Formats: sequence, C-alpha cells, structure tokens
Amino acid sequence: MTAVSFPGVTPLPAPATYVVLMRRRAWLDRYGDGLLAAAVGLGFVVEISLREGGDKVPGAVCALVAAAAVGVRRSQPVPSFVVCWLALFGVSYFIPGFDNSSSTFVVLYFVSLFSLGAHTRGREVTIAVLLVILGVVVFLATDNEGAVASADVVFATMFVGGPWATGLALRLRRELAVANERLRVEQEEMTRRAIAEERSTIARELHDVVAHAISVTVLQSRGARRLLGRDEDKVRSALDAIEHTNTQALGDMRRLLAILRDTEGDSGDDAGTAPQPSLSRLDVLLNDVRGSGLPG
Repeated sequence: MTAVSFPGVTPLPAPATYVVLMRRRAWLDRYGDGLLAAAVGLGFVVEISLREGGDKVPGAVCALVAAAAVGVRRSQPVPSFVVCWLALFGVSYFIPGFDNSSSTFVVLYFVSLFSLGAHTRGREVTIAVLLVILGVVVFLATDNEGAVASADVVFATMFVGGPWATGLALRLRRELAVANERLRVEQEEMTRRAIAEERSTIARELHDVVAHAISVTVLQSRGARRLLGRDEDKVRSALDAIEHTNTQALGDMRRLLAILRDTEGDSGDDAGTAPQPSLSRLDVLLNDVRGSGLPG
C-alpha cells in the first residue's frame, strides 16, 4: 500500500506488524505454492511407489498433474481447482482405493477446496459456489450406494463445503484487516495534514500581528519625535497608541502560542481563542485600528 503524502508533512512509517504481514504475504505469494506443489508431488510419488496393484504410471502422471495445479491456486483458483479435481479422479480411476488410503490425496483434496474459497474474487465466487455444490453431489453419488439420507447430505455439505467456507472466511477477514489498517494510516496522515495546516495558519497570524505592531510603533514613534516640545497632547496620544497596539499584539501572541501548546489562554475565558476579525466583525477590526492611532 502506498501511504498518502501531503506537502510539508512527513509521511507516517507503516506499522511494524503491517510491514511483517506484507513481507510474509509477498514471500508466500512468490514461493509458497511452488513448495507446496513440490511437497505434494513428492508425497504422491512415494505413496504410489509403495502401493501394490493398480496402473501406477498413469496414476502417478495424474497425481503429478494434480500437484502441479496447486502451483497456480492463487493466480488461477478456478482452473487450478478443476484441473486438480479431474486429476484426482484420474488417480482414483487408475489406482482404485487410493483416495481412501492416501494421506497426500486427502491433504490435496482439502487444500484445493480451501484455495477455491480463499483466492476467488468477483464472478469467480459464483463459479466457486457452483463447483462446491457439484462437489457435494459427486460426493453423495460416489460415497452412497443406496438411498441418500438427510444426514448424508449434511455430512457431504460439511465435508466439501467446510474447507471452502473456511478459506472464504479467512480471505474476508484478511481483507478487512488490510482495509482497516489502510484506513487507520490514512486517518493519521489526514490528522497530521490538518495539524500542519493549522500551524501554518497560526504562523501567518503571528506574522501579521507582529508586523502590524511594529509598523504602528514605528509610525507613532516617528510622529511623536517630531512633535516633542510642540504638542505634548499629540505626543501622549502617540505613546498611548504604541502602548495599546503592543499590549494587544502581546495578547494575540499569547493566544496563538496557547493554541500551539494545545492549552487555554492565560485569560481563562473564550477571548484567548476568539477568531480573528473578519468582514462579519468589521466594526471590531476598525475599533482596533482606531485604537492604535491610525485613521479608520
């Protein structure tokens, strides 16, 4: 999975458990099926060679075909299942009774059903359901000589459908876990983005507050210096404007720094986190400008 990234935000590293899960999945996807096919094929060859009776050569060929089909059970689950089962029927045909005495046969039988549930997607799931139903019918037809009782149907359904349902349930659980992990990472990334954007906004507000206070201070101090000894009232008014502007700037800076620290303002009321004046609060903004000594 590729993590979501935003400008100015450091991407979150994938959680350790998620990384381990993905590496394990990648290793199994690359080598697991081949190793399984080789192990099953070797088990078939050993069991057939030790068995007496039957046509061993074509039986061994069918057994190796069934084992080889396991090698593509992830990428081609439906063809793999069909080929595997046809080959297993071939083994039973050329070597009668082998299906009841071979542990390798039983293992491959259940692995094929499990893989059909674990690796089918989309329309393949419908085909898989039909194949499982067909498997139940074939099991009932070959395992019962007389009338089929309801208990036989239940047993056949559990015997054939159980491994398929287990594979399907594990696939859905795995996909849900991956989807939840992806959602968690994306949510954390979005939170980091929101925090970065909020900090950027606060930084711009700090710049505006400081720039405004400095500009007013410079202008008022220059005017007061020119009026020294000529108009004490205007000098006093300029000094008052400087004091008012810097006091207000100091309060705004404390408010913004409190937000950065994720704490309340020093005043203990809502004024510390009040929004900046906008067009809807233009009268407040004009009063502040007039209070700094500038014409508004």
